[in-house]
Amino acid sequence: GDQLIYFYDARTDHVPFLTVANPGATPVVIEVAFYPANLSSRLGEAVFTLPGGGNVVIDPTSSSVAGGAANGNAGLAVV
Repeated sequence: GDQLIYFYDARTDHVPFLTVANPGATPVVIEVAFYPANLSSRLGEAVFTLPGGGNVVIDPTSSSVAGGAANGNAGLAVV
């Protein structure tokens, strides 16, 4: 499958948002995994369903996204 890699910075005084779109007509399920800058281990993951032609804006600092595991960190988000 396809993968997207985003850099995020959810440290103090930073406001990160990731946007993922589905250009196709059928819904897709995506998993977003968050890693710290040193890539030592996965901080957490979240699963989203995007409708056909839809998109999602992901706030890595939100407690509803991977339990807020990325909050206070900077690193990579892999979709």
